[in-house]
Amino acid sequence: MKKFMKENKAFSVFAVAALVMLVLGTVAGRGNELIFMLFGQYMLLPVVGFIACISMGRKGGKLTFLTPVIVLAANLLIALVVFGKIDLVFLITGAVPAVVGCLIGLIFKKKK
Repeated sequence: MKKFMKENKAFSVFAVAALVMLVLGTVAGRGNELIFMLFGQYMLLPVVGFIACISMGRKGGKLTFLTPVIVLAANLLIALVVFGKIDLVFLITGAVPAVVGCLIGLIFKKKK
């Protein structure tokens, strides 16, 4: 696992950002949902997930097509834990940047 995280730094940055957003969402409590949602769910996680998917797509390998699924699952899990429900907006803001990032990464794949 340590070797994987060292080789895929963009994905490890996404994992840390998702973990931080999960902790902040549960600790911040009720009343701060709007700030959390606007900053975390609509800006931070989609951008970091987009960059991670571009990086994984450029490298190729076994996890290229699994990365958007992992990014989407993390976004939906955070929404479920913090808000207690999953909305279509969370699905779209998690899936679209991840899939587009993966496709861009595959288009500009590194030559070996």
